[in-house]
Amino acid sequence: MSGTNITHAEKFALEFPVKLADGRELAVVHLHRPKVRHLKQAQRTETDPAAQQIVLMALMTEEKLTPEDFDDIDLGDFMKMNAFFRRIMGDDQGAAAAGGIAGPVVPLPAQ
Repeated sequence: MSGTNITHAEKFALEFPVKLADGRELAVVHLHRPKVRHLKQAQRTETDPAAQQIVLMALMTEEKLTPEDFDDIDLGDFMKMNAFFRRIMGDDQGAAAAGGIAGPVVPLPAQ
């Protein structure tokens, strides 16, 4: 990981709040650093790396979002959260070069 100081959690104020399926209005998302167990759960749930990332990011939310909740989040808002995801995954340069789009999730045994 680079020398960048990464906090335990980061707050994202959505420029375009969304109404979730459960009726909640989502205007702020708090993402915390994931644990290995979160990665394993994402890999058990999905085989596609992009879908695994969404599952992992949902598991990182303090608001207990589901992967489906991310479907209605504005792409610009998502990209800000994705840049944080890339930084904590140790990909500072890749996050900047790819405009915040994450690459594949590293596979781990799901046991």
